[in-house]
Amino acid sequence: MTRTALSALALVAAAPVLAQQAAHEHGVARLDVAVDAPRVELRLEGAGDGFVGFEHAAATDEEKAAVRRAQAAFIEADRLFAFVGAACKVDGNRVTLPENLRGDAAGHGAHGGGDHDRHDHDHDHDHDHDHDHDHGHADWLAELVFVCSGTPVAMDAAGLFRSFPGLREVRTQVVGEAGQTGGTLRAGAARIDLP
Repeated sequence: MTRTALSALALVAAAPVLAQQAAHEHGVARLDVAVDAPRVELRLEGAGDGFVGFEHAAATDEEKAAVRRAQAAFIEADRLFAFVGAACKVDGNRVTLPENLRGDAAGHGAHGGGDHDRHDHDHDHDHDHDHDHDHGHADWLAELVFVCSGTPVAMDAAGLFRSFPGLREVRTQVVGEAGQTGGTLRAGAARIDLP
């Protein structure tokens, strides 16, 4: 991605979303999309509840399996996101797990070549609820890169909602060479035009 596209995405992302980022909402994720053909970069962040159905440390075999399934879904991100107007393939990904899901509970090797030990965690934001660090909120972060055969004109995230039924909505911000856009995706309305 060019420095210009990344800078544009940072500017777009900073202003309108800062207030939203302070709130930790179950069932809601944020998706930033930067289109710099032939590359499309996605940054998806949301409460663990929307991805695995819980936010505490995975304790049971069932919970540990849910974490591994979610990680695997991000590795096969082309099943989560489909592009219109160009054939796109996953070219890289990284999933950053919350601190309470790292280690043996999350399983190893299901991070798509990403650095699952790297984690920048900033607790200088406000919350609308109290929590303790070990049993509180747990945000997931997936950074995905696609390389396309051309410039996609739209993206469909229906696969994301099928894979993660705990997600009710995904708030999007998209920046491309032709401008910027944003919106809210839901299971029944999961397509967004790409500028």
